[in-house]
Amino acid sequence: MMEACDLSRVTEAISVDKIRHMWWLADLITATGGKQTMEHKKLDFDGDNIKGQLQRQIALETESIELYTNQIAEIDDEEVVGVLKHILDKKKDIEKNSGCVWKH
Repeated sequence: MMEACDLSRVTEAISVDKIRHMWWLADLITATGGKQTMEHKKLDFDGDNIKGQLQRQIALETESIELYTNQIAEIDDEEVVGVLKHILDKKKDIEKNSGCVWKH
């Protein structure tokens, strides 16, 4: 769970960063000839319990950090790796600069 922070500010910061990251990734996709879509799997908020929802959000953030780290190691495109590293740094900054302690 999160302690010592204004939860609404942290959630807002995470949301803004997610939109920004999606924009950057969409730019990369189209720049390399791809076509981005807005299709996604069914969202799982882990029920109506706020504690469960926050734990799910933390788990997903942790998983995304691992995914970006693996992609950076595997991809051989300097521009793509640069964007992924920037996104990864931003994700890590959310926890560091929010004053929150995320317990996994």
